[in-house]
Formats: sequence, C-alpha cells, structure tokens
Amino acid sequence: MEENTEVLISEGNGDYSVFSINPDIAAVTLNDDRIEIYGKNTGSTNIIISDKKTQLKRLPVIVYQYDKIVLEEETVNIDFKIGNKKDVTINILEGNGKYSAVSEDETIATVQTSENTIIITAQGKEGKTNIVVTDASKRQAVLSINTQSTTIPYDEEELAAIMEETTAPYFVFDASTASAPYYDYLNMIENGMNLSGYTRYDFYVLKIYYPKDVSIGEKQGCKISYQNIPYGKSSDGVLDLEYFKIIKNDGSKIWAVFSLIEKDVLKYGYFIQDIQP
Repeated sequence: MEENTEVLISEGNGDYSVFSINPDIAAVTLNDDRIEIYGKNTGSTNIIISDKKTQLKRLPVIVYQYDKIVLEEETVNIDFKIGNKKDVTINILEGNGKYSAVSEDETIATVQTSENTIIITAQGKEGKTNIVVTDASKRQAVLSINTQSTTIPYDEEELAAIMEETTAPYFVFDASTASAPYYDYLNMIENGMNLSGYTRYDFYVLKIYYPKDVSIGEKQGCKISYQNIPYGKSSDGVLDLEYFKIIKNDGSKIWAVFSLIEKDVLKYGYFIQDIQP
C-alpha cells in the first residue's frame, strides 16, 4: 500500500520537523515546507509537526485500500423458531480489515465479527434493527436486520439433509435421538390414525399421531405425547402439533417433520418410519 500524498505547510515559523506516531501505518518525510506522507498499512495515526518556536500541529491520517465496505447482503431476513435463537453469517466482500460491528438493538439481534465475517444472532424476538460495521479506516456500512418467528422447524437446506438419511426407524425430538437397536418401536394404527414412536423400559416414550394418508404434504389434526424426552421432560397428556409435514415418501418409508409450542418455545423433530402395510 505504497500510496503517498503531499501536504503544504502554509503558515509557521520555519525549521520544521515532522514524525509519525505510527510509521507502520504512515511514514513521513519533509522537504522544506512540503510534507510527504506514505501509506504503509490500513489504519489511522497522526503526523506531528513542530517549528522552531516548538509550536506543534497534529495532522490526522487515515490509510485505506477501499473507499467503502461492501457486504454480501444489505438486508437480512431471519426466520427464527419461536423461543429459539438463530445464527446467520454474512461475508464482508471488500473493506479495510480489523472490523467491528454494533447492533442498534441487542434485544432483536446481537453481532460479533471474525476476520471477514459477521455473525448475527437473532435473539428470539420479532422486530427490526441495524448492524453498523466499521473497518480500520473508520468507514462504515449498515446492515438491515428483520427477524420473524416461525413454527416451521427446518429450512430447505436442513430438509434436504434429512431426506438424505436412510436409517429407519429413526426419531429426533428436542435434541434427543432414537435409533435401532436400543428401543422398541411403535408403528401401528390406533384410534383410526397412524401411530409412530418408540418406548424403552416404559420410561422413555414418544408417540406421534397423524392421518392414514401418507402422501407428501402438510397434515392436520396431528398429535404428540412424550415421557422423559429428554430425561425429566414429559408432556401434559396428548398435545396438538402445530406443524406436521411428510417431506418424502419412497413407497416403503416416510420422512416427516413436526413441531409444537410449549411455554412459548418451539419444540421440533423428525422421523423416518416404515409405511404401514
């Protein structure tokens, strides 16, 4: 970054001397009444000028490579699961390094930086705020944040990963996982509905009820009950599911995702199960 600029001393008492507070950022030379400043690295410093009467003048210097900060996005819409936080990462495409970022409302979203990335954490509250990003040259960019709650448990990328899984039966709920061979699995018709789930020693129990129609799509009237999943947490009887969707049916198995709201928190999961004959 060997760029230079010249500053003329227009008034003073002669016999000038100059020095840079941080020559790693900007070096300086003097030729009569002309100050030559050489940019070395991005950042800010000061040039100190004195004359024969020891009068001092401070000249602020900012060295930069880019005229502005360019972000991957200017507006970020974050859908967070009710009662849950969510992280989103945005890349800084251009800027002068040593980034810092501040959220105007940390009840909506907090922020941290890591090299050329901004990590935004939605705090589980709907609303709008701005993230102000500053680089080493004091240039700034503003990132608009919109947060909205959702009962849909998984985004498209997560759904794609679930549909790639092949183990069956397989159940995930509230960060607890059940797969063979440690559980007794439930796969039957009960009270005119499909029942999928599992039990172990009649202590860990998960039961999910959904219609006999196992075609791909959202289903209504689905229910759930659970006991000690995770340990020490049980439902108060049979609860209505807020959301249930069969996302894949290969003719022998189904892949389904589901969610419910308890105490203002979205609990969610998915399962892979053989289709009832």
